[in-house]
Amino acid sequence: MPRRTNQIMKAHGILIYRHFGSLNRGNEAIVRGTSSLLKEICGPELRIRVASRAPREDQRVFLPAVDAMMGIGNPWSGHPLLWRLHAAVEWRLRKPEHRVVWDSLQTLRWARRSDVCLSVGGDLYCYNTSHYSYPLQRIMRRLTRKMVLWGCSIEPDRVDEPMLADLRRFDLITARESITLAALRDKGLLRVRWYPDSAFLMEEDRQPLPAGWRDGQMVGLNVSPLIESYESQPGASLTACRELVRHILDHTDMGVVLVPHVTKRESDDQIPLRKIWEAFAATGRVFALSGDLNAPQIKGYISRCRFFVGARTHATIAAYSTGVPTLVLGYSVKARGIARDLFGNEQGLVLPVQDLTEPRLLVRLFAGLQQRETALRAHLAAVLPGYIRAAREAGWEICRLLHE
Repeated sequence: MPRRTNQIMKAHGILIYRHFGSLNRGNEAIVRGTSSLLKEICGPELRIRVASRAPREDQRVFLPAVDAMMGIGNPWSGHPLLWRLHAAVEWRLRKPEHRVVWDSLQTLRWARRSDVCLSVGGDLYCYNTSHYSYPLQRIMRRLTRKMVLWGCSIEPDRVDEPMLADLRRFDLITARESITLAALRDKGLLRVRWYPDSAFLMEEDRQPLPAGWRDGQMVGLNVSPLIESYESQPGASLTACRELVRHILDHTDMGVVLVPHVTKRESDDQIPLRKIWEAFAATGRVFALSGDLNAPQIKGYISRCRFFVGARTHATIAAYSTGVPTLVLGYSVKARGIARDLFGNEQGLVLPVQDLTEPRLLVRLFAGLQQRETALRAHLAAVLPGYIRAAREAGWEICRLLHE
């Protein structure tokens, strides 16, 4: 008991960790939405620190509710000899999970000083590399008072015993869609709650429209290199998107705006989008947004689209949260679960890329989206206020943990 008391006395608010940088605008949107929510509900005096893999990216976009942004990993970056030693040790580590711990020394340092450690890496449990972070969580459990897994999505059939052991370390798990909620509760996890993704709370920033923008007559399109690894036929998603753009140009008076939402070198949406732009640039009806826009600015452009078709989860959240009828090129439980929670089912609203075996399938689903436009807009207008209130309720859960 004395050890717990000493930890409380040393606590300095909230540490957000497993953040990989703001060139992934989804990561940025989560940190923006979460930090603003917690400052609003728990009080402006709350200190929020973020342990980031790419702090320079975060400094460029400016996150006003974040008090300190720290680069993870090497705590001796200002000492050349110690930096070389750190790099040499990292090079010698054979197992990726050991590198994750070694690369998180700053995270561990600040975990000891924080009331609540909030992991925003909920997406990580969707991928085959999720087990790399288990040793890190095990160490953090010994250092900090409270741990929260924030806004996770997990495929039900991926929840094995090692993952369950890791998930039990958290004092609270918030699932951002009901499929994950049901899967975790079926496995006996009791400290799980459903709250919509905090990115639904992020404000939009409306920038001037480019010349040639057809006000109220634009289709936003986001394509991701990530979905290519889930395709049953290589190149299927890019081919389908080209067919969709050609259909829009030939059979409607709408324009198309290409929306990059992740511009990190290892997974840059601009690469597939550039191929689409080059094919249709001469028409004068296809535009590409700059890769330098931040998440609120991108949301501002998406909000002024008539329809949106997207692969990145948080690009589609930007559309949903501003009432834009949306078709998702999905690959995981994230897309299915969010659409199901908003609309009751995902039929005609989510196209798993694994099922994209015929180039015109996306065109047919888009035609269905057009037919349902009025109903979808009305439905979103009716459900969004309650959905956003539910997202805000997650802030009270964190305040409760802060004062336990």
